[in-house]
Amino acid sequence: MEPINTRRGYAKVGDNNQSPPRHRRRTAIAIAGSTALLLLIAIAVAVDRLRTVRSTSSPIGALASACRFARDPAFCFSSLTAAGANATTDPIRLLAISLSVAGAEIDRIGRTASANDRRAEAALKDCEEVIGGAADRVNASINLVRAKSALTSAEIGDLQTWLSAALTDQETCIDSFEGAPGPAREKITAALRRPMACTSNSLAIAAHFLELPRGTIHRKLLCSPLCIQSTI
Repeated sequence: MEPINTRRGYAKVGDNNQSPPRHRRRTAIAIAGSTALLLLIAIAVAVDRLRTVRSTSSPIGALASACRFARDPAFCFSSLTAAGANATTDPIRLLAISLSVAGAEIDRIGRTASANDRRAEAALKDCEEVIGGAADRVNASINLVRAKSALTSAEIGDLQTWLSAALTDQETCIDSFEGAPGPAREKITAALRRPMACTSNSLAIAAHFLELPRGTIHRKLLCSPLCIQSTI
């Protein structure tokens, strides 16, 4: 009788049956953690965008969004609210109202400016000339956006050029009173403070037009004449 082999049937555990190395487990955990983090970030971004859409879908929200680019957002908001800009969410309409406010303020300066001294009168004459140029540029901007449903990149560039020049014209008006006797320079500076602020508001809105809710731009395609403008 053969002796009983108590080790028969028990093979050595091979390498294929070993548990996965620890570094593999750590890698899998790291990947899972990164995936979860990216998912949370994506959810947070989506929620933030939803909040932004909701906050700008009302006229008040749209106006606040437009005025956040101004040097003085509070003045921008109050001056445009008084002009009825809080009744629309259309960015072109907001821009048009802003331009109308700026134009009215510049026109008011042209009607009310006066001087009692010869040197002040000479400065005033120069000032009236450049203020007339500022008014022309703002009026050109108003005519450009009137009855528009979208703006081309070239039109946005024109608006920025004209409004920047209108601001420069108003600054030149103030500089023309350099050396004038009495408080003439201080008076014209105070008188132009509001027109310049309104012009600056329009320039800020135009410069950041594409960042406004529902702001659209037409890009001319480089193709055959049969191509039409695409809206982005």
